Amino acid sequence: MTEHGQSVRPPQKLTPQALSAIRRELGESKARFGFTLKRIISPRALRGFSRQYIHRLEAGDPKTPITPAIARAALVLAAMLDGQDEVQARARKVEVLAVNDIEGAVVLGEKKSCALAGCRVWFVGHPQQRYHALTCKREAARRRRVAERQNGRPNRS
Repeated sequence: MTEHGQSVRPPQKLTPQALSAIRRELGESKARFGFTLKRIISPRALRGFSRQYIHRLEAGDPKTPITPAIARAALVLAAMLDGQDEVQARARKVEVLAVNDIEGAVVLGEKKSCALAGCRVWFVGHPQQRYHALTCKREAARRRRVAERQNGRPNRS
């Protein structure tokens, strides 16, 4: 585990032949497969990978290696072909420190860092949540008040 809770497990190796087999199993053209891969990586993407790029990946071009993100997206597609739903296919096991019992739960949020300068905690919370704890939120407000007093601005409270 890294400092921020990311898995240090090396990504699974995906061969060009396996990538091509996944595309053929889906029955998609290279252009459509490029779009599908891109949408797995980034669901809001408006443009996919080009058919030329997919061709180079499938050909095993040494100048165009299969990136970990593309390998992960292709493995998600392969799991979906095997009958898993998209959430199950995207989910991966990581070590998480939890306040409540969440064993067996799927965490759908994205990790973000606490907004308090100097706080090194990464957390999954509400989309508008900026601080991992009330103490950090209060400390940030205290720092703002001190800075306002030093700059000669009136206090907002």
